[in-house]
Amino acid sequence: MTKLKQLNSTFPNGDCMRTVLACLLGYEKPDLIPNFTEMENYEENFVKNVYKWLDENNLTYVEIDIESFKKSSYIPLGLCTVVGKSPRGEWLHIVIGEIKLVDNNYELHFVWDTSPLHDGVFLNSVETIGFLSKKIGSKKQSFAPYVDETVDPSESYLVFCENYSPWDEDEKNMIRVHSNEESHKMLEILEHHFGIKNNHKA
Repeated sequence: MTKLKQLNSTFPNGDCMRTVLACLLGYEKPDLIPNFTEMENYEENFVKNVYKWLDENNLTYVEIDIESFKKSSYIPLGLCTVVGKSPRGEWLHIVIGEIKLVDNNYELHFVWDTSPLHDGVFLNSVETIGFLSKKIGSKKQSFAPYVDETVDPSESYLVFCENYSPWDEDEKNMIRVHSNEESHKMLEILEHHFGIKNNHKA
């Protein structure tokens, strides 16, 4: 990881998203990635443009809401993104965090704020946590998502599994969420942005 600062911190064209990505990818400067807030019709196409760039660079990115993080029995350890309310205005901001396992509990720690105006406060509130990774293998679809609806209806698990078996928890390559609404929302993101089909649909 590199510790970079934004080239533009002025709302609504601040470049915190690209700067966070550049940091996580070890880039030497943020402008090796386009500023998604300066693209045409960015308010409508921001998410689409981010995922398009990620796809073109063989990367995947998935976010989960903070409540799902708190309830999850497994979360990948290491660096992550954290999105929440900016301490400098009424808009969202993204920073870098780290997931640590402390006394068998997952803890979120703030690591780096790309804002040049950072004064010690990272975010006023946390909404989502995101995980960035390289795509596995050369094929567009190299792993399959599943929704396990055989457990209690209030706990529907979204599972990522390379070997196409959703039942082996020792694989540890999975993310769990705790509501049908959230799991299907994530499946839609995977299918729409990554071309990854849900092979476990009825």
